[in-house]
Amino acid sequence: MPPPPFTSDFQVFSKIQDRLQSAVDARTTRQVEARLKSQMDSYIHTTNTRLGVFCDIIDSVRHRPKSRAGQNRT
Repeated sequence: MPPPPFTSDFQVFSKIQDRLQSAVDARTTRQVEARLKSQMDSYIHTTNTRLGVFCDIIDSVRHRPKSRAGQNRT
């Protein structure tokens, strides 16, 4: 009997999880620390050499630039 045309959610999850877990297991603590240090150094360099760093996520509830100070808090 041939397999069903669609696999179950669990089978899909398991394949993805196994791939991710293999990638995580292949990294050493030193590799992870070096990557994070490099990212932090890059961030510090950027913030020290540019006028500002802008996030692409804005909380519209807390950020209301045209409202008067103090009135935009909930």
